[in-house]
Amino acid sequence: MKIQAPRGNWFVTLPMAGIAAAFVLLIFLPGQRRIHALRDEMREKQDFILAASQTAARIHAIKAELAETRQYNAQWGGRTASSAGATALCGQIAQLAQASGVTTTRFAPAAPTEIERLSRVPLNVACHGSFAQIQAFLAALEERPRQVWLDDLKLIGAAEHGDSVQCEIVLAAFVDNLEESD
Repeated sequence: MKIQAPRGNWFVTLPMAGIAAAFVLLIFLPGQRRIHALRDEMREKQDFILAASQTAARIHAIKAELAETRQYNAQWGGRTASSAGATALCGQIAQLAQASGVTTTRFAPAAPTEIERLSRVPLNVACHGSFAQIQAFLAALEERPRQVWLDDLKLIGAAEHGDSVQCEIVLAAFVDNLEESD
């Protein structure tokens, strides 16, 4: 008896292997690439949406900060003197000193410093009087509607009780810088 190899195995196996390879190469792998591309595109869109919601929150916070800044600037606008009013401001400070009873020994405005829309005018004031008079003068400066900053303060007291106190003050007054403003 003769044993014969089955003929149909190779004829069926090779085409099936070819069909499987063609399926993998022509349909499955390109489909996987498209799926990955769509997933990446979906992630990008999700990230964009997430960033857009965060951007809206940041815009809201920035608008609130802008409103607060505009309100602060509006308040400051009424508190600064005009450039022409710098001399009047010095005169008002001298009147405050006189009204509180201190004796002014030096009153020297220095050269102004330009700061965008404002000019900072330093004032050196030396005076003497009782501690209560010096305190009244400083309180009057603090209560002024126009902004005056106290940069430096030196109090030199006498050894005996009731003697006068010498005071040296460096103030900074702010005035509008008309050359720089709109």
